[in-house]
Amino acid sequence: MFNLRIDTLLKRQKGKCAHCDNYFKDGDSIEVDHTIPKSKGGKDSYNNWQLLHRHCHDKKTASDGSLGNKCS
Repeated sequence: MFNLRIDTLLKRQKGKCAHCDNYFKDGDSIEVDHTIPKSKGGKDSYNNWQLLHRHCHDKKTASDGSLGNKCS
């Protein structure tokens, strides 16, 4: 399914997870993350979004003190 936001972020990140720097592969669970969590004043914008593997998103959310409200 085509998703403009994910497609745009994949191109910007050159197909790599912003957390672990590994390439996304077919079948990977990809999630949109707020670089600066919304709970800490981050905005809903391309400048504040990044793509992470699901497990990387879980690790980042646990370490950044955000509320853990994920968007997809």
